[in-house]
Amino acid sequence: MGDESIINTQFLDAIFNVQVERLCERGYEKHCNYKDVSFGSLIEPLRPFVRESIEAIKSRTITCDKMPTGYSIPFLIVIPEWTVRLNEQVKMMGSSPDNAGIIDLNVATLRLADGVEVPRTPYVIFNVENGEATRGMSAEYCTKWFKKIGRLSLTVEEGIALVTQFPEILSRHSVDLSGSRVNLDDVPGICLMDGRPHLSSSWIDGRYDAWGSASCTRRM
Repeated sequence: MGDESIINTQFLDAIFNVQVERLCERGYEKHCNYKDVSFGSLIEPLRPFVRESIEAIKSRTITCDKMPTGYSIPFLIVIPEWTVRLNEQVKMMGSSPDNAGIIDLNVATLRLADGVEVPRTPYVIFNVENGEATRGMSAEYCTKWFKKIGRLSLTVEEGIALVTQFPEILSRHSVDLSGSRVNLDDVPGICLMDGRPHLSSSWIDGRYDAWGSASCTRRM
C-alpha cells in the first residue's frame, strides 16, 4: 500500500467514497430491497467503523502480517443478499450489460460454510487478501490455514464485493470463496470467461494454479 503515513482518516474516507460511487454506478441503489429508505442511508453508518479501525488497518495492510504475498485491500463494503438479491449482484459485477456477470451454479444450494456468520445488513470486511497469496492451494487447505492464522474465508457476497470494486483481479487469477458452500461441500468461486465474471463452483479439495482463496481479518 506504500508509505504508512498515507493511511489516515482522509485516505480511508476517499476509499469509502469511491466504493459507494462504484456501487451506485453499477445499479445497487436501483435494486435495493428496502424501498422505504435510501441506499446511501444503509451504507453511511459504516463509515465510522472504518475510521475507528485505522490502527488495525495500518498494522495488517502495511506489514501483511502472516500473509507475506498478495495484494492487501484495507476494507470492502459488502452488500448481503437481504439488501440486494444475489442474482442482481452477480450481474452488476460487469461494468455494462454487455459483460454482465453470469451464474453457473444452483443458487438454491448456496449456504454459508460451517461456523461462518455474517450480518443481514450492509457491513465492512477488513484487510482483504484477494487470493493471490493462496494460488495453487485447495480451498479445503486454505479454510484450515486461515483459522490457524486468524483470518476469515470470504463468502459469495464478499467475493462479489471484491470483484465489483477490483475487476482487474480476475485478469490475474480466479477467486475461491471458501466462506460459502454449494451442494454438499463444493466451493463457489468467481472466474473470468469470455470477458464476463462467472460465479461457478468446484471441488473443495481441488488445487489449481489459476485459483486462490480470498480472505479477510474481520467483519463489522
